[in-house]
Amino acid sequence: NRGRGAKTALVKHFISQQKEPFLFTDISAAFPTIGTDMIRVVLRRLRDQGLVQASGRGRGARWTTFIQ
Repeated sequence: NRGRGAKTALVKHFISQQKEPFLFTDISAAFPTIGTDMIRVVLRRLRDQGLVQASGRGRGARWTTFIQ
């Protein structure tokens, strides 16, 4: 993937493949070249759309996806 939106697409694809709750650090470890701010933006956007939900706050928050 190249061009505008490529990093967002990578993060969304990773999230959509998760069957179990995952941590922020799981995404960060999978894509070390994508900054933490970008991952936060994507998670926040998906949360606001109702596609992911966090249980807990901060580093230990576990994210659950509703993306099919």
